[in-house]
Amino acid sequence: MGIVYRNKLTKQFLMEQPAGRYIVSNCYKRVSSNKYKPVFQEQVTALEQRHAQWERIKAARADGRLCFVYPSMEDYGESKSTR
Repeated sequence: MGIVYRNKLTKQFLMEQPAGRYIVSNCYKRVSSNKYKPVFQEQVTALEQRHAQWERIKAARADGRLCFVYPSMEDYGESKSTR
């Protein structure tokens, strides 16, 4: 299965997601001369852990930026391998 949502990553949007979905930022950082990786990618945590997750999103400067939400990390991995 592909992307479930493509949306701005806000605290409200994060709080509305069910635990287990996989969020991937559309902002990238260079990890080597020709390789990049998303500044934030993580499975949506349980509601009681979302505040800490939101803090990690802000620390990565992914808040307010476009993100993709996948049903699971496996779906994200499959979508990467088909590119």
